[in-house]
Amino acid sequence: MMQAKDGQVWTTYYVRLIGYVFLILTVLDLAETFYPPSIKEPTWLLPVMGLLVERAFAPLIGVVLIFWGAAEFRGPWERQIVRIISWLTLLVSLLYLLLIPLGISSGIRIDKKNNEQVMAQYRQGTAQINQVRNQVNLATDKDMKDLLETLKKQGQFQINSVDELRTKLPEQLDKSLEVLANQALNQKKQQRNKLIKNITKWGIGALVIAMAFLLSWRATKWAR
Repeated sequence: MMQAKDGQVWTTYYVRLIGYVFLILTVLDLAETFYPPSIKEPTWLLPVMGLLVERAFAPLIGVVLIFWGAAEFRGPWERQIVRIISWLTLLVSLLYLLLIPLGISSGIRIDKKNNEQVMAQYRQGTAQINQVRNQVNLATDKDMKDLLETLKKQGQFQINSVDELRTKLPEQLDKSLEVLANQALNQKKQQRNKLIKNITKWGIGALVIAMAFLLSWRATKWAR
């Protein structure tokens, strides 16, 4: 009987030790994640939220292992540690709930920044095309003839006269503007869809994790 009890005690100690190791590794991981902090940068918070959600299994497992065996085989010093950890599970639960509105807010800011970048690229492209259009409008017949010879050598257009070039080139520029607009629209749509997907996935994950830590807090009433 004594040997069986001693085996149970050492097994319990070993399981709890693994739990403490999980928590220590989590703290080190958090230090790396949050340093250096870039709270004012809109693109910083949402990826951090994703990391916190996707790596939450480690502290959850650690908490379960530390609370293994409830109040049995615990010295006075460990009872104080377990009491603190029990309250920390409540705090972590609230922090994960807070991540949901913060993640949504960060996502809105990222979407705005993405749109600004796409529109800046679109404006730059349209400015270049319009610059070419203005150069074509101001070009002399000699300039257009030289351009026609260059395009023929490159094999880009099947055009035989300067007049035809003056007609076809603006049409090509209009098509380029249309392609540029469609590319900008598709890029904005793809970025927004990816953003919504991540916010939804990590938001649901944060909610589930918050409930798990809350249940841990409620289940450890004996520690408080």
